[in-house]
Amino acid sequence: MEYSFGKYNLILFEKIDIPRKYKIKIHHEKNEFFYENIDKEFEIELDIHYSENKDENCTAIFIDPLGNVRKKFYSREYLEKEINKFINNLFDIDENIYYRKAYRAISTKKIDNNLLDLLVYSAKLAPSCANKQPWNFIVITEDEKLTKLKESLPGGNYWAKNSPAIIAVYAKKDDDCDLSDNREYYLFDTGMAVGNILTQATKFGLIAHPIAGFDPIMAKKVLNISDEYTLITLIILGYYGDSSTLSEKHLNAEKAIRIRK
Repeated sequence: MEYSFGKYNLILFEKIDIPRKYKIKIHHEKNEFFYENIDKEFEIELDIHYSENKDENCTAIFIDPLGNVRKKFYSREYLEKEINKFINNLFDIDENIYYRKAYRAISTKKIDNNLLDLLVYSAKLAPSCANKQPWNFIVITEDEKLTKLKESLPGGNYWAKNSPAIIAVYAKKDDDCDLSDNREYYLFDTGMAVGNILTQATKFGLIAHPIAGFDPIMAKKVLNISDEYTLITLIILGYYGDSSTLSEKHLNAEKAIRIRK
């Protein structure tokens, strides 16, 4: 199947007259997910190819500039309309990015272990300096260990004590690139991996709230993490629960409009 790297490709399996140029319109009003209005309009051009090797009875395939198949279209009658809708969605901000929020109203409902495994898997797909992958994760779901770990939380993180699962994220400097000017790159690389967890959890409909407020010495002892490692964060996981259990300050924050610089 012929296509062009570096271009947006549309592979057609039938001779259909399809526009090459599409106008993209992205609009979002300021709300709890968007900290300011977004209005963007631009245009892209498709590189159109015809193929006689039909793929699973589909009418067309969209391939991105990196060579990834992003969409298969099966409707001939509504093909142009579907392409236009897909392209506008493709260039919008990913919904799992803007829906992600550090909610605190967490339910005690258990999370399937398969979902937890997939969260960690998504983290391991993150990039890192020279592919060093300095990150380490411990998923805590056992009631006794969770109770002990939650003892390391200060009063302000009372809301996290409902969590049925916590991911401890730790790493050490020697496991990543040794860079000049005191660049602690292992923290940056591990942060990118955590970002994957937060985005993937949002896709699953889960809250994933990383916290800095905990006693690291106590938490490392509970988790049997040696002193050579930095326990960077605890990711508090859970389904959305009863917001009436939150303090007034935290309840207001649940639906507040994002503030960004």
